[in-house]
Amino acid sequence: MIEANRSVPGVPDLGMSRKRRRKIKWRRHIEGWLFIGPVILGITVFQLAPIVVSIFASFTNWTGLRSPEYVGVDNYQKLIADDPFFRETVRNTLYFVAGHIPLTMIMAMALALLCNSQMRGISLFRTAYFIPAVSNVVAVSVVWFWFYQPR
Repeated sequence: MIEANRSVPGVPDLGMSRKRRRKIKWRRHIEGWLFIGPVILGITVFQLAPIVVSIFASFTNWTGLRSPEYVGVDNYQKLIADDPFFRETVRNTLYFVAGHIPLTMIMAMALALLCNSQMRGISLFRTAYFIPAVSNVVAVSVVWFWFYQPR
């Protein structure tokens, strides 16, 4: 009969008791949770909680100052039936998602491949392509440099 390896990964089993191995394993897990805990808390507080509150508010008639009144899907029915800009907004959103984003990604990839290619005059192209990104930083640096000059 083959005995299962009960050692903690990365911790040599030097005759440690099961309790000791469990304690070491728990410490490794708690260190990871301590590192990722603030991120999880931040995502929960600043992203998930507003989403949940927004979904709740969409089913109510609530101004934020008085107590919410549950209206169900009436808000959505009014939005679809009565709002004159709803269809145009949906069309613009679909255009942006299905047309603009893929086209922008394709163009960005093509420019990146072009910048990385080995062809004649590519250094001039790279310089012209990156000048707008660099010149802004240089201009701000010069302004702050002048601002802090003792006079």
